[in-house]
Amino acid sequence: ASESNITVKSTVFEVVSPRSSYRMAEEAETEAQFQNPHAFKAIVAGSTGACGREVVRELVTDPKCTHIVALSRSDIPQDKWPEKFPNINMEAAKQKLVVRAVDWEQVCKAAESGDKSSYGDTFSGFDWAAMCMGTTKADAGSKAAFRRVDLDYVKAFATAVKACSPGIQLYSQISSQGASAGSFIMYLKTKGEADEFARSQGFPMVSIYRPGLLDRGADKRRTVEKLGLFFSKGMPVATVGAAMVADYHKRDDRKGAVQIYENAQIKRLAGSLASL
Repeated sequence: ASESNITVKSTVFEVVSPRSSYRMAEEAETEAQFQNPHAFKAIVAGSTGACGREVVRELVTDPKCTHIVALSRSDIPQDKWPEKFPNINMEAAKQKLVVRAVDWEQVCKAAESGDKSSYGDTFSGFDWAAMCMGTTKADAGSKAAFRRVDLDYVKAFATAVKACSPGIQLYSQISSQGASAGSFIMYLKTKGEADEFARSQGFPMVSIYRPGLLDRGADKRRTVEKLGLFFSKGMPVATVGAAMVADYHKRDDRKGAVQIYENAQIKRLAGSLASL
């Protein structure tokens, strides 16, 4: 990661947003929590991915969300936010959004060692955690590299959040249609294993989203997705992002601690966001 405006003694992350944005975010958070007892703070992993950036975009304009930490693998200066988070409300973002560059290998090491101090304050104090990270074997370059991201990094994030945010109310994770730890297909098996891990961590509530073919937008579409979208209509990633935020707001209406959402349920959730 490149040198930032702030030096933080942490092996896990480097703060990349300008110092002024931290003060603005903290002041806005304090004021919002005073005025709104239902205010919440969120952390988003995979924040610049197709689904993650939609979650961030929704949270930025959510009046109940007072603070958002968007985790990224690389530095994102504030003047680049509109590029990395398309259609984001910059005025609102400057008040509540903090972007942090994370070394996921260090997060994995901290999770494996159980050394909570290694996390710094990166994963502390959140009410909602959203895991939106994901890749493919083709993009990652190998089976091992794919599983490192879609399983090990995902598990490390859940472990860090559980250890550092005891007040977490909901842990949400994007998976895939057909995910199963017993699958003979590596992609679905990996996703299923990650889902099982999330369910085993003892979060008060866990939501797993298993959409089918996604329409990630022209700048994010993978080759196989372009082919699939030629024959059928995919689910817009904006729908997934809206559903995840709506799910947090509707968590008290749940019938169980663990909810798995397929395509139809994701669409219904997304449609309910405007009325919340």
